[in-house]
Amino acid sequence: MVDLRSLSAADMLAGLTDADLQKLGAIAEERQTAPGEQLLKRGDTAESLYLIRDGRFALTIAIVAAGHQTEVPIEEKGRGDMLGWSALVEPRTSIYTAVCTLPGSVIVIPRDAFLVLAASDAGLGYRFMINLCRLIKSRASTLQALWIEEVEQSMSRVKYWLNRGPRSDSAAGRNG
Repeated sequence: MVDLRSLSAADMLAGLTDADLQKLGAIAEERQTAPGEQLLKRGDTAESLYLIRDGRFALTIAIVAAGHQTEVPIEEKGRGDMLGWSALVEPRTSIYTAVCTLPGSVIVIPRDAFLVLAASDAGLGYRFMINLCRLIKSRASTLQALWIEEVEQSMSRVKYWLNRGPRSDSAAGRNG
């Protein structure tokens, strides 16, 4: 049994009653995390929800550039934040990789146990899913902002090259 009262201010637990928190705590377990530990891997089946009790996690996406793959950080998450919500959304695969950057602990809520609990307590399930919708909207807004920033930078580079105009033969390296 995990005591979730200390995290009752977490966005994902907003609106849940003490009885709801007790029910969630009964199906959850606490797990310690260490820097460099990969909690989620993009593309893997999402089996659990993770509520961060302590520590920090970087959410990353693998990008291939110049033939090399690198993990690009998208966001950092800490105390009270939820990871692994993809476990509740088809096709139930992680869309980010989550790597521990500061040691701490997470509360692990197994997907199947949560779905049984939500089906048996519609009020708890409803309140939790409303919070999940807010989380998804927040993550989508973050990605949209990053995408818009990248498009604006790309457009600036295109405008720069277009405004350079035609180059003279000598500027192009041709000597006549």
